[in-house]
Amino acid sequence: MKIGVVRGAFLNPWEGQNFEPLLKNHQLIAFGAKKILAPPGKIPVIHLWSPTDLPDFPKKMPILNRLMIDAHYLLGLEKQLQGFDIAHCAETYYHYTQQCLRARKRGWVKKVVATCWEIIPFNNEGIWGRKSFKQQAFREVDLFITPTKKAKHALIQEGCSPEKIIVVRMGVNLDKFKHQTTNQNPKSLKILFVGRLAEEKGVWDLLEVFRQLLIDLKNFSINLVLIGAGREKKKVLKWINHVSIYQYINTRVVEYWEMPKEYQEADIFVFPSKPITTMEEQYGMALVEAMAAGLPIVTTRCGAIPEVVGQAALLVNPGDQKQLYSALRELIESEERRRVLGLKARQRAEKEFDRDKTASQLEEIYIQLLNG
Repeated sequence: MKIGVVRGAFLNPWEGQNFEPLLKNHQLIAFGAKKILAPPGKIPVIHLWSPTDLPDFPKKMPILNRLMIDAHYLLGLEKQLQGFDIAHCAETYYHYTQQCLRARKRGWVKKVVATCWEIIPFNNEGIWGRKSFKQQAFREVDLFITPTKKAKHALIQEGCSPEKIIVVRMGVNLDKFKHQTTNQNPKSLKILFVGRLAEEKGVWDLLEVFRQLLIDLKNFSINLVLIGAGREKKKVLKWINHVSIYQYINTRVVEYWEMPKEYQEADIFVFPSKPITTMEEQYGMALVEAMAAGLPIVTTRCGAIPEVVGQAALLVNPGDQKQLYSALRELIESEERRRVLGLKARQRAEKEFDRDKTASQLEEIYIQLLNG
């Protein structure tokens, strides 16, 4: 098969690894904007110009989206898809999804598949034309893939036929993301956070809780590693220096291929995401990576997180600093609790989030579509 993975500016390696195994038996090409989140691993990429490539300016994306319904348009994509069996795009309201459908109408691509992560029904409909984009996608996309049941239910509520939706978990390379014991001192612990440094990721809750843990647990040596960038990074760094705990916190940005090592060097993973009006946690690939690494996890009941982690994490209410403190303290003080929860996490990753199984599911779906 000749398969095109269309992601525009959102092309990335954490999702891309789920397609990589298809390279063994099929021709696989990713289509991205000139500027993408990160290269998608071993998958060859065709970069096409997109309005998202324009230099940043105040309110760039809101302005572009209102001018053209959605700015994730890839110049010349339709012609590039000539001769493809499958165009695998994302979401119902992205412009490149409409382009894939136009290519299908012209007979340039045989089938169109769309992965939809959105879990809030009727979200992203405030901009003119997007509701129409969604309805056209519901009519013309051959099959929708959702990583969670929650995303499937959101599509159904918006009017998509349940028969056109299949739930397929996005996984990780379990050979790379794996457990490795490096810490021999149960009193010296590293807590890891991976994500955007933004209010909705619960960063401020985590910082306040960590500061209190430093005060209360003098008999432990605990450090916090924050991996990620984000709009709040400058404020975070200023706060850390202001309260004089900078020697206990490390903030950095890490390339994706280096991430397995970061998980292996950690003792506890924390992901205190919280909902805002237009966003709830859709999945949390960092949670999947942490489970694969066999880390004990503290996270929140936000969006699809409970569905993703199951019983393999300590769940607290979003924004509840007292619960977050108690859960982290429980793991810090109990080596056995960490061991048991970390084992559950790895077992869940092997069962639910193996990228090789995901790739096999995708291959089977494509074949059935083409033969159906």
